[in-house]
Amino acid sequence: MSLNKPEPDPVKNDHPPVWPWVIEQFRGILPAADQKRVVAHLVTQDMAERHMQGIEKYGVALQPHNGRDALTDAYQEALDLCAYLAQDEMEESCDDQPAPILLRAMKMAFEIRERIKERDKA
Repeated sequence: MSLNKPEPDPVKNDHPPVWPWVIEQFRGILPAADQKRVVAHLVTQDMAERHMQGIEKYGVALQPHNGRDALTDAYQEALDLCAYLAQDEMEESCDDQPAPILLRAMKMAFEIRERIKERDKA
């Protein structure tokens, strides 16, 4: 079974939205250094913007139990992340070895796929 087919549009329900929870969790791990806090603040702003973009695009906030398979969505996004980071690397560098950030993205894609395989074998 291919995991690259599109998921259905999300269905609104009574569960709380995901992005505010993610932002709260992210704020809990903010780095102490002032220079890093500036970037962390930018990340929380970008997360809030993604929340609003999702509502504009789908007419509903991202929520759990919305009729979509969250792991499949995450896997598809992780695959895209690998491609985008590889594109950046190919445009900026001549190294034959993947940069650490790309290696971490590849590992994340692998771990998500592994989790889906484990879940689906039951």
